[in-house]
Amino acid sequence: MRRSTTWTELLDERILELLAVDGPLRPSRVATDDRVPWKPGHVAERCRRLAANGLARHVGDDAYAITDDGERYLDGRTAGTSRPTVAKE
Repeated sequence: MRRSTTWTELLDERILELLAVDGPLRPSRVATDDRVPWKPGHVAERCRRLAANGLARHVGDDAYAITDDGERYLDGRTAGTSRPTVAKE
């Protein structure tokens, strides 16, 4: 079972799941998945937040990949960081 933090959303898990299977991906591509009923701008914001907190990383060309910490989060072995880092624009 995954342990959420005070800053994570359901969307964050969907993003990490997609990055684990199909990544690296751009937020616009993530937003086209049927399990992601959010607009690309919000998905991009969450990708930045995931990267700022070490669960994903920006790999260039507006794409993100899951990190080892992100994999551990999906496996339920960690709750990620407990204190959120705000993503910078």
